[in-house]
Amino acid sequence: MARLDHPAYQLNLTSKQILGILETLLEERHWKDFDLANVKLIYKPYWFFNYDVYKEQEVPGKGEVTQEYGSQMVLDARKSNLEPMLMQILNEIPVESRKEIEHDVEHDMLKQTVSEEEGRKIAKVKLAGEMKSISRDDIVLSGFDLRYVPMWRIWVDLKGGRTQRIDIDGISGSPFNIQKVPERERGFLEVTEDTLSDLKRPEGWVDYSKKVFRVTSSGIKKMSKGHGGKSKSGEALKNLFGWVSGTRAGRYTFLAVLILVLVIYILYFK
Repeated sequence: MARLDHPAYQLNLTSKQILGILETLLEERHWKDFDLANVKLIYKPYWFFNYDVYKEQEVPGKGEVTQEYGSQMVLDARKSNLEPMLMQILNEIPVESRKEIEHDVEHDMLKQTVSEEEGRKIAKVKLAGEMKSISRDDIVLSGFDLRYVPMWRIWVDLKGGRTQRIDIDGISGSPFNIQKVPERERGFLEVTEDTLSDLKRPEGWVDYSKKVFRVTSSGIKKMSKGHGGKSKSGEALKNLFGWVSGTRAGRYTFLAVLILVLVIYILYFK
């Protein structure tokens, strides 16, 4: 087993587990129909480091006061992005890093493109940009250490001809770019099916009632604002129809009323 130049964190999740996580993530964004195009395990390089901030400022009545605080941070050694989520994952999940890979899963080791010297300069600029009233000169970096993190890189073909790459870390199963997957707008039948499924649970009734009240109130307020709250009955009906047919909130409210009427009919009149 070949030794690595830098330590790598151990792989926690198998491809089967990752695909289960992927399915859940896509369903949350309403993608139920998709084809798996490719799955690859990679080890991605990151710079891990400590930073301390020393800021001197004049405080009335106290003179010159020095503020001191510090923490840990991660910098992508390929794209130069700060990755606070990765640091949080590794702080919460105990996992070892070693200079050898202890599994036989096929994988690619990605090469760093940001040197330590470049990383230190970039890290100061990025950190100063994240903190108000802090300059690069106020930041001291230490313990710069390159380590590899296992990532599952997955390509999926979404309905409509769109191919999307999704990166999920192999330690906690957290997605790193799920925001790039657009949330698909559901059709009328899908919304109905999901709503009826939710209403099978007692807590689903409570949640749905709140949602109906919220969107209904929103629609009524919008109609009132548009006509000074003094619309005649004919105009009010016209505006109501326009709101129901022309807005998402209106369509959901109409659907909610239909479903509630249907459920009440089934429970009490059959």
